[in-house]
Amino acid sequence: MSKSPAQLKAAIRNDLKTGDSDPAFRGWPGSNFLEVAQRGSAMLCDALVAEVASRTQSQRLVPALVDQDVTAMTRNKIGPMVTGLFSAAGQPAVLTMLERSVVFLHPGNIEHMLRSAACPRTAWSLANLYLVSLDCERLSDEAPNIVGLSEETTCYVSPAKCLAMTASTWTSTSTSSMRRSRRATAGSASCSAARHAKANQRPSPMPGGPDLVRIADDAHKT
Repeated sequence: MSKSPAQLKAAIRNDLKTGDSDPAFRGWPGSNFLEVAQRGSAMLCDALVAEVASRTQSQRLVPALVDQDVTAMTRNKIGPMVTGLFSAAGQPAVLTMLERSVVFLHPGNIEHMLRSAACPRTAWSLANLYLVSLDCERLSDEAPNIVGLSEETTCYVSPAKCLAMTASTWTSTSTSSMRRSRRATAGSASCSAARHAKANQRPSPMPGGPDLVRIADDAHKT
């Protein structure tokens, strides 16, 4: 049974508040499972991106953080640890792997990171991480108050904290991310369905604020 526009709106609101959503998108619009998953994931992501934009529109990061060369910074932070733990022959490969595994969130990449997240729950956690980094209100009081998140082989870091992290913290976080590669998230039905749903999606411009009624109504009509 298809959800009404009011029910879709309520489901979107619940996802924004809790990060929990139905991985099968039962009752959401679409003619088959794949289309339902694609459209449901897109609707949740549109609402999340809009909500983050609404809460951060008056916030600005310190220019030093935005202009930071993250690759060079990562190498400088973890270089001494890699030098001490690995042979000279293996150091370049390890450094390259660790450099690619660290991503810090900022206004220029937050929408892309939310839309490319493995599943809605991961996107929700990244949104809260980003909001906390800008001293903005989290999506929920129960949302994790975190400054970093490891997802498979990628480590997402709060921009406000990345410059203050010690070399040992960076190395610990990055190697922990590698050890978790292809574990919990890869086995999640929700993330698996979301990955297939995102296959043919293209990001849309970040709106100025959420319009859940419009999102739900448009989906119901089509």
